[in-house]
Amino acid sequence: MDGIRSTKQSRPVLSRRGLLGGVSVITCTTVAGCTYFPSEIGASEDEIEVLVDNASGQPVEVAVLLTDDEDEHLFSHVFSLDTDQFGRAGDITQEPLEVNIFTSNGHSKSWEYTPNHPRGSDCDMGDIGMTLNQDGTVDQWYDC
Repeated sequence: MDGIRSTKQSRPVLSRRGLLGGVSVITCTTVAGCTYFPSEIGASEDEIEVLVDNASGQPVEVAVLLTDDEDEHLFSHVFSLDTDQFGRAGDITQEPLEVNIFTSNGHSKSWEYTPNHPRGSDCDMGDIGMTLNQDGTVDQWYDC
């Protein structure tokens, strides 16, 4: 076999880091410049989404953590939102027990997940919403 070269080319091996980097670039490119409004959100009624409305008057980062009754993490995400920007993330299929948020300007809030939908509504689980206000308070709400 000396002197014989293989013409078979090997396929490039894609590392996990390379794959994640590529997905991140595609995701950022797809999402950049979009504005979301609660009425346009089309999640399945079997999934929960996290919705954050930045009405604080300044850019902010918001870390959201959802835990279950065994204190297991069901969802964690950091939103980087400009002034008056609305963000959404997640397709959570298990009902959380607690919602925890932490903002880059030093505010935090925790509450139990307790959606109170009107009788006869079509959704089993409600999307988790929050509005960051100019005075540093956070209003929590649910959407179906």
